[in-house]
Amino acid sequence: MNYQEKDVSSLITSLKKYGCQVEVSDQLEVIAKCDCLILPDGDSYAEAMATLREKELLGAIKAHAKAGKSLLGIGLGMHLLFEGTTVNGFTAGLELLEGLSENLPDDPAFPLPHTGQSTLIGVDETSDLTSGLANQKVGYHHSLTVDCDLNQIKALSQYSIKFPAIIQEQAIVGFQFLPELSPGGEQALSNFIKVS
Repeated sequence: MNYQEKDVSSLITSLKKYGCQVEVSDQLEVIAKCDCLILPDGDSYAEAMATLREKELLGAIKAHAKAGKSLLGIGLGMHLLFEGTTVNGFTAGLELLEGLSENLPDDPAFPLPHTGQSTLIGVDETSDLTSGLANQKVGYHHSLTVDCDLNQIKALSQYSIKFPAIIQEQAIVGFQFLPELSPGGEQALSNFIKVS
């Protein structure tokens, strides 16, 4: 879904490599027909939600999720899936999952944004979504984490704190990392496509 003017060409290349037919769109009729919807990374939570509201896309996303179709949020896109964020005051999210987006701790030893590769730990070995991902490195560029139900967390990474790297509730999935930045991330994307 095209909701902020981000370069998603690398992500599109990765998706096509796994046989996906990809269309970048913010048109309701296109979104209604898609089997899988991806909310890519963005810059600002408040701006992203405002754009989705202005383009009248909130209902389409919620209808997609309610129908049980696959939905993947990447980076900021993952955070939009939750109830909202406490960063710079409260901003409501899509409210598809329980939980709140918040800043990672302010720690001089761990400058923000967290940029670079970190290892996936605490991987749910029983999930097809996370098959083969234990101890894989994935690429990050973020300042946010999410406080959510522990049952939703399928993998973690460590920075100043442990934070959710992969979340899942039924057909709704979130990657904190950018999957196209590492072989581990590509494996996660491949797994998502297989289970979708």
